[in-house]
Amino acid sequence: SNISTNSDKTGSDPSRAGASPQPQNNESMASFRDEMFMRLRREAAEVVKREPILSVLLSKAGLIDANTTSSNSNKKSSASYFSKNNNPCHEPATSFEEVISRIVSHRLSSCSGGSENMCPEFLLDLLLDSFRGNELELGHTMSEAVREDAMSIVRRDPACETLLEAVLFMKGFHSLVLHRAARRAWKPETNGDEGGGGIESNSNNSTTDSNDTSNENGVEATVTTNDNVPPKAAVRNDNGVSGRRFVALLLQSQSASALGIDIHPACSIGKGVMIDHASGVVIGETATIGDGTTILHGVTLGGTGKDHGVDRHPKIGKDVLIGAGTKILGNITVGDRPPSS
Repeated sequence: SNISTNSDKTGSDPSRAGASPQPQNNESMASFRDEMFMRLRREAAEVVKREPILSVLLSKAGLIDANTTSSNSNKKSSASYFSKNNNPCHEPATSFEEVISRIVSHRLSSCSGGSENMCPEFLLDLLLDSFRGNELELGHTMSEAVREDAMSIVRRDPACETLLEAVLFMKGFHSLVLHRAARRAWKPETNGDEGGGGIESNSNNSTTDSNDTSNENGVEATVTTNDNVPPKAAVRNDNGVSGRRFVALLLQSQSASALGIDIHPACSIGKGVMIDHASGVVIGETATIGDGTTILHGVTLGGTGKDHGVDRHPKIGKDVLIGAGTKILGNITVGDRPPSS
């Protein structure tokens, strides 16, 4: 079988070298968050000593100072690689979220061939704004989900030895970051016909209307709207859909072209998800993916039927492993089944 519901148990050991412990409560979250950022800086400093050619990329990410020099054993200093394009973007980052925003915006804009349709500055600002937001996707903020996504690679991918390589090079991780930003730009209202529902808000100052569409197997599919906190540059068309729909679709389109993975902005994805290799993965509009799930390359979570507003894609539970080449079509549930009576 290509599907398992115990992916974390069969994956690599979280206690192996390089894996950070997972926070157990809110009090330990702050120190955990700082540790992830500082760990990236430490790993970047070690890499630039051995491989100074990485200095430009690591400086763009805000992980090293442009004047950092290499070890005496190397003939070239890191600073020698900064003869061009030395701009304010090379200032050190101040948070994990800023590092991720820089890395992903640089990769997508670079892979887009410098297209005017994908302004690097706009993309960076969009990602940073998404990280600052309090919207919830399956109960998690973007910051919480992305941090767990990154650590899931270190814990479960035996080929990954550092947190730095996970956030720098893993396109499955980058595609999830872009999806989470696109989903927060999407934000359709519940009366619209063109989306899988809005996203929950974590604000105590707003009023939300919620329709709980959880099925009998316990897979969450909550539809919410937030009338008091409209998205930036919100627009409304004749179909009654609000939000930056075309910005979300632009992110999806450019991400699919650059990374080879197509995730609809309206689908719901939990935290700690790993999309390994990622090539050829398709995730449809009304699909739901639970926390801790691992998806390998060539997977399709597709729909059946052509009716608008119909829940027509798979619902994947928590800690599910979906093997390479698996095709799951229709509104069916995998994992999170209640015990038989």
